[in-house]
Amino acid sequence: DIDISSLSVLLNERDFSPLNSYPVLITDNYKEIEDYEYDLKVIGEKMSFDVALEKATHNLPHYRVFEFISDDIKFNIRIDGGIAHGFGLVNRKIDLSMDNVIFDITKYVHHDIIYNLRIVD
Repeated sequence: DIDISSLSVLLNERDFSPLNSYPVLITDNYKEIEDYEYDLKVIGEKMSFDVALEKATHNLPHYRVFEFISDDIKFNIRIDGGIAHGFGLVNRKIDLSMDNVIFDITKYVHHDIIYNLRIVD
């Protein structure tokens, strides 16, 4: 069992673009980091753990990493290119109501998608 006490999302303000607008589809980007932070706080109010945005001061890599840290162990999971290149939503028109919504994803490529799992004692 895993009990989550907090979730931090690390983003860089430079990765937001004035060419974007407020998201309509779940895959849309935000125009400003403040809009993202506001929505993250709204979502976090419904969670049983702390949710926070951390603003990076350096460029972030394109890949996504999910890192889990406890007093005894730390591990992270990285999907190599799978989020942007291999997985997609079955239905892109998901209601962005800030509720906890379960949605289906599909693998749309024929090649394998590589996962890295790193465990640090």
